[in-house]
Amino acid sequence: MALATHPGIAKVSFTGSTEVGIQVAAAAAKSVKRVTLELGGKSPAVICDDADIDRAVIGTAAGVFGHAGQKCAARTRCIVMESVADEVVARLAARAKLLIAGDTMDATTTLGPVINKAAQQKILGYCASGVAEGAQLICGGRAPEDLTGPYVEATIFDHAR
Repeated sequence: MALATHPGIAKVSFTGSTEVGIQVAAAAAKSVKRVTLELGGKSPAVICDDADIDRAVIGTAAGVFGHAGQKCAARTRCIVMESVADEVVARLAARAKLLIAGDTMDATTTLGPVINKAAQQKILGYCASGVAEGAQLICGGRAPEDLTGPYVEATIFDHAR
């Protein structure tokens, strides 16, 4: 909070949780600083029918699965024009299935663990809720059977509400 309250700072920009964002905004308000907050990370990828689908899929997959999806700007959803949706979903799923979960110190690993077992269980619960609410599970949605630790397979849903 030192930056948010420091008299030499004119503006604070914070990306993170809503809980901490509220604290930053409250601290900055005391000196009427300008504040920009990006909270909760529901950053969509938008793919139109005139997009370069190869580039769009590569960029979207990197935005979804980088850091095991644990970054504030993770692409948690894709909004895709219906005319290219099936192709985009198929290509994203193909990329997801190539990701190798495991220890990030192993050079063959391309998908690391989530932060802890509690996070893993929360994510797996979201996957189960997605299925229960009618979304189509295309791939993933489980903990890898061959690994211990807080891993979740790269997951793609379609037709989520």
